[in-house]
Amino acid sequence: MDSQSKINIGRDVNDSIIVSGEGNIVIVEKPINESGYKEALEHTDEILNSLNNDPLPIDRDDPNLTLPKMHVPPSAKYRNDKEQDDQKAIQIPNLIESLLETIETSRSPIIIHGQPGHGKTSSVRMLTQAIVAAEQEKSKAERSIVLMYEFKNLGRLDSNEIQILSQRTPFVKNESFFHGKNTVLILDGLDERQITDGSDYALQGFIRNMFALSDRINKQKDSQLNLIFTGRSQFVKGIQSAFTSAYHLFEIEDFSQEQVERWLEKYCNIKQIDPPITYQNFTDKHLRDLIHQPILLTVSAMMLADKDGQKLIGNLQGTISRGDIYRTIITWTYKRKWQYHPSCAALPKEEDYRKFLQILAFILFRHGEEKIKISSLIDALKQDNKLYDLEIIKNKDDETIENTCRNLAVSFFFRGLEENAFSFIHKSVKDYLIAEAIFELLKEATENFKPKNPEKSCDSMAGDIYFILGKSGLSPEDHIPFLKDIIASQKESAKEMFKPLEAFFKLAQEHIYLIKNENGQNDNPLKTEANVLSGLLYVLTNIFHSLSEDEKKEFYADGYLKLFDENKSLHKMLSFLRSSDVSYNFNLRRANLVRAYLNIANFGGKDLSKAILINANLIGAYLRKANLSNADLSNANLREANLKETNLNGAYLNGAYLGSTNLTDTDLRGAIGLTHEQLKSAIINERTILPDYLKKSEP
Repeated sequence: MDSQSKINIGRDVNDSIIVSGEGNIVIVEKPINESGYKEALEHTDEILNSLNNDPLPIDRDDPNLTLPKMHVPPSAKYRNDKEQDDQKAIQIPNLIESLLETIETSRSPIIIHGQPGHGKTSSVRMLTQAIVAAEQEKSKAERSIVLMYEFKNLGRLDSNEIQILSQRTPFVKNESFFHGKNTVLILDGLDERQITDGSDYALQGFIRNMFALSDRINKQKDSQLNLIFTGRSQFVKGIQSAFTSAYHLFEIEDFSQEQVERWLEKYCNIKQIDPPITYQNFTDKHLRDLIHQPILLTVSAMMLADKDGQKLIGNLQGTISRGDIYRTIITWTYKRKWQYHPSCAALPKEEDYRKFLQILAFILFRHGEEKIKISSLIDALKQDNKLYDLEIIKNKDDETIENTCRNLAVSFFFRGLEENAFSFIHKSVKDYLIAEAIFELLKEATENFKPKNPEKSCDSMAGDIYFILGKSGLSPEDHIPFLKDIIASQKESAKEMFKPLEAFFKLAQEHIYLIKNENGQNDNPLKTEANVLSGLLYVLTNIFHSLSEDEKKEFYADGYLKLFDENKSLHKMLSFLRSSDVSYNFNLRRANLVRAYLNIANFGGKDLSKAILINANLIGAYLRKANLSNADLSNANLREANLKETNLNGAYLNGAYLGSTNLTDTDLRGAIGLTHEQLKSAIINERTILPDYLKKSEP
């Protein structure tokens, strides 16, 4: 049976389970008095019924647009826990079929990861239907149970794993629930958890406990528990140490052109779009590079199917980014949906609408939550509206503000007010709006900066900056790509912000503002300080790299970024962030790090291209897979540093000390200034590629 066929679930007069579809009926004689079994089947049935009957959340106006009708199985790369090398990855053309096979043949946990909007949640929902369809086809006498949990709804993760699960599924009373059953337990959105303890320790502990639970259950006779986790790629890579036993790793890939065309055919048939939207239509609008991500394909197709949307996309100039699409669809949603709303005359202007969305996303960011009750939202809006400056709630009572919030909920950005709470339909929508909000709030915080009196200006900015950046840290995966897009679209405003934020950052490195402005935002005040400093570094480096060569020289005579005045300042900063449990992925391209003390610094995979590292102390530094192309490492001390697979194309290594430096698997053909004498004391292997001039002069 096709894994996308519709499955119907019911019960007969004896309360036996009936599974039917495509003319086949299977009666499952499973005793329903077994602990939690009946309730568990009902949970699985709810997943299936929602799947078959609920329209896609991104386009709820059309009830026919359900996931099974629209779904195109993504392709993926497969690795197991022992083969993490890209070269050993196996290409998987149909993720759903491969997951079914893996569940059938293995009991090891499954990790599904991918970039934002690539269809991780859609895939595990479709897998649920595929599992039931496969069992129906084989006329299995016993149904597997599928349990699905969203990390963002699990609350605190620092208690027993069974207690955590039972809060969402009360029938899972104890570990014995899993005995004698085949259970597929899906935990969706590792990166969308509700953060309550300010760190990832509780999350990693919970994952370890789930791995241990799986291992114990699978040792039981007639019991099988298949764990499935999903999450964004960078987040998953950051917590892999919590995967304590063998596991399967699937990385969802971009849609191919063929998959895009299959999706468009389904979409146009259901929506009755004539003439149909084609792949070429997106190419003509300079959208080809974006639509291979399913969420961007969906929102772009929605706009291209509408005259107003076509016009808005047509107004975009040059290379179109993800941020451009999200910014445009906010305008399109306002124009298209609100003009037909019964109370459109009472709705705010588009500028106020956009600002409300930004502030709502920012409040969720500060609270570390994916949803917020209207009552809590109103409290947060009123408490901090001096900073937010939302006209639509000024001098309004709670009832009026609540009515405004409910009117705003007509936007497709929200799931609807389940439990009187706002929740964005997709995390990437929220992430974009968070980046927009932080940019706009920082712009307002710096607009009164006086260059002639920087210390007084910085002191007056401190309260706002600590409020904006101190509570939660910016994510290099979730927020920074959008921040880059926003900076590129508002280049002049970004340029104006650079000097005020640079002055503040240099003073804040001395921790002079913390005590006065921390205001109990985190249990550990140093966490607040780390969030502020890392957030400022992200903003400053990305503004600088958006500038032209001449504009860079307006700030620094040599055109190289210099945010650290002392040789050890960057090292102290990175050490402080590590000790505060703040992850970082700063772009230090073209950074001036002459004589910098970077002993045992971790720059694995980081961008240090064109950086000046002359005479830098990089003893024991971790630079594996870093980008050091065109960097100047003249006379740098790289003793015992790890440069395995590092990009050294065009890098100057004149006089660099390479004693016990790991250069295995590294391509040195583009490096400049290397000598036989330097390489004698380095660690190389047969996969180290030497430049031709060293090969020819080899003794």
